Amino acid sequence: MKKLSAIVLAAVMLVLAGMVNADSSQVKTSGIFDYIILEDGTAEIQYVHRRHDSSVEFPAELDGIPVTGIGNRVFENASDLTTVVIPEGVTYLAEGAFEYCGELRRITFPESLVSIGDGAFEGCISLAEIDLPDGVADIGEHVFSACLSLTAMTLPASLTVVSDQLFCGCELLERIVLPDGVTEIEDCAFENCKSLTEVNIPDGVTTIGAWAFEGCVSLKEITIPASVTEIGAVPFTRCVRPVTVIVAPGSYAEKYFREDNWCVCAYPEE
Repeated sequence: MKKLSAIVLAAVMLVLAGMVNADSSQVKTSGIFDYIILEDGTAEIQYVHRRHDSSVEFPAELDGIPVTGIGNRVFENASDLTTVVIPEGVTYLAEGAFEYCGELRRITFPESLVSIGDGAFEGCISLAEIDLPDGVADIGEHVFSACLSLTAMTLPASLTVVSDQLFCGCELLERIVLPDGVTEIEDCAFENCKSLTEVNIPDGVTTIGAWAFEGCVSLKEITIPASVTEIGAVPFTRCVRPVTVIVAPGSYAEKYFREDNWCVCAYPEE
């Protein structure tokens, strides 16, 4: 299942990126931005020369060419960056685009955004608020991992998979709202979210990965819908106290958690 999700995400990224061909891979420069032209005639920004500025507003066009992508690790480890504005027309952020930008506090996302690559905001320890547009359908692995200031988040309506380690180590995260279309929560998605007290698992979720809520020491109660038919190894391990898992009688979840020493089964109130 994890491989399938990765394949789907990779396919989406290739489509959105326009599949760079050999002729378009030559880097061009416009102002402070280096970019390449993709096969579909749009541009992907690959480097920003003023990396010590506190704010950056990406352009919607470069030399008259529409910008649709922010490339791999464009601002990785940019220690002075606090504010980012991404313009309409950008559809994807590539892997590690803003990874370990320790002072980053505010990001403006366009409604056109569809995909966010692995680790794009990993280690952005000052990022306390993230408001993603509903059109974002693919969020890669560990995108918000170790965002230590993040306290709450509502995931976009188009999302179907909560990926591996998506919020791993977000120690102040208290509340997460999953959209109704989610069908899969992958391994370690909320690992070591030590302040997490509230998370909804929508009807329609079929899979909860291994160690999905490992180390969520503040989590006391969670409802697992009858739609869940696959649960990985000990999803609530190291939660200190037994988590009360509300399950439907006769469901797969009831059978699973009856044998899980980290949980206590309960039933919905009638």
